[in-house]
Amino acid sequence: MPLPGWNVDLHGGDGVDQVVDLNRAWPWADESVDMIVMSHSLEHLDDPVRAMCEAYRVLRKGGQLHVYVPHARGLNACSPGHKTMFTLSWFACMADGCYRQQFITPYWDVLCSWLWLFRRERGIGHALAMPFWAINLLGLKAQQAWEWCGIFPPDEIEWKARKPYAN
Repeated sequence: MPLPGWNVDLHGGDGVDQVVDLNRAWPWADESVDMIVMSHSLEHLDDPVRAMCEAYRVLRKGGQLHVYVPHARGLNACSPGHKTMFTLSWFACMADGCYRQQFITPYWDVLCSWLWLFRRERGIGHALAMPFWAINLLGLKAQQAWEWCGIFPPDEIEWKARKPYAN
């Protein structure tokens, strides 16, 4: 459950602290936020690259961005309202600069890049997910093999990064 004041949504309602359209320029001042958690929201935005740039802008140096999105091969990737499908490569481009020349994306210090299966399930789902979770410990090549060749594809990506102290 988010802390009071943290929950931002396009529509008001119970638990929503601020109504903000994240498809537009974000209303927060430069370097005014310590942490942003985007849980299953980035895939709903018109331009997720622009949103990543906005997150970078409002984060203080050393601030963290935590992103959770459905994986492109997961069961929920094509749900209504999803505008972008994500893979580890998408996030690698955010960190490593594939988009820098075209979109001028910022540099991120990646803290973790994980694939998950049955992330939100309890009990049997967690037990079945354990061997797949261990693939994350083997590194990027093992993750990519699971991502594209696995019989049970990952259903969620967890990506955490920090805005560098020095650019």
